[in-house]
Amino acid sequence: MSRIRQARRKAGDLRPILFLIIDNTNCPKTPSSKKIERLESHHSHKDGKSVWAHCVVTSHVIAQGHFTEIGPAIPGKGSMNAIHIVIAVLLT
Repeated sequence: MSRIRQARRKAGDLRPILFLIIDNTNCPKTPSSKKIERLESHHSHKDGKSVWAHCVVTSHVIAQGHFTEIGPAIPGKGSMNAIHIVIAVLLT
């Protein structure tokens, strides 16, 4: 971070550093969750395949040591995918 700040300061950019973190996490169905509704097939990067799960999308903004969560949002069957949800959350 100090290198980034130094390079920006040298270039005359004194604006605060801002991070936008987007996370989409799959919550897969397990034998103990037989009655969970509104599951869909989602690609799991961890498993390298499609899994039957909920997909929870969270967005976080970090600036100057302050942390704010935007969301979370859970896409429903036939609704927007994770990217569309993030765009909609950021536009509100």
